[in-house]
Amino acid sequence: MSVQLIDAVELAFVSLIQAAVGTQANGYPGKSSGTKALPCFIAAADGSSLEEDPPRSGNYWVDVEVSVKAIAATEPGAGDPVLADYALAQTVFNTLQVSNLDVLLNSQGQLLTVMPNGFFFGTPRQLQDEEGAWVDILAIKLYCCNSILAA
Repeated sequence: MSVQLIDAVELAFVSLIQAAVGTQANGYPGKSSGTKALPCFIAAADGSSLEEDPPRSGNYWVDVEVSVKAIAATEPGAGDPVLADYALAQTVFNTLQVSNLDVLLNSQGQLLTVMPNGFFFGTPRQLQDEEGAWVDILAIKLYCCNSILAA
């Protein structure tokens, strides 16, 4: 059951964010293979940290990281991509850092229910990855289950 929950969480995040950014970036679930074309965002749920609460309830705390990756290097004479990176990261994080995130994720057509007010935001952070891309990261903890519950 927990594997399906991880997949549902990742796909719900990708669907929600892709609707907000449109063609501005490519969206990927954490469990995806191949090269990820930049700029992009990745919604990765950590299946190794699932915590069932209370035990045998089917309700889990799931750790999710949403990463926004953008091109850091520029070609000589090309414009600096930093403004586009800021705009993309702001759009993604503004889409997620809302008081009704549970409702938005539940409406993405996945076998998933995020409990009312069942989410907490971590502190956003920034880094540059080993390939030279800028990465903006937002950690989110969800309390959810792998079924659709009536509102």
